[in-house]
Amino acid sequence: MFNSIIFESEEEQKKYDTARDAAYAEMFSTQGWKYLMEYLTQQATRADSIENIDSMEELHLNRGKLKIIALLLNLEATTEHNRENEGSKLEWS
Repeated sequence: MFNSIIFESEEEQKKYDTARDAAYAEMFSTQGWKYLMEYLTQQATRADSIENIDSMEELHLNRGKLKIIALLLNLEATTEHNRENEGSKLEWS
């Protein structure tokens, strides 16, 4: 997930990694992020119900919504896992 950008030097990579980790830490610590996670959790529960789906198109639309919601809901945990595996020293809560 993180190593999609190729840098000329290891120093440039480290600068990027530090800035990226700081940006994620700031984003995950905001009240807005917490509100978004609550909202997405509610939306996932609603979109997961197939009772009111009337067509295959609707089914595929809901499936796509759930994939995007899952990506966002898991972003913090995935980022933390990757950060730990990369050996970053930055901490966030």
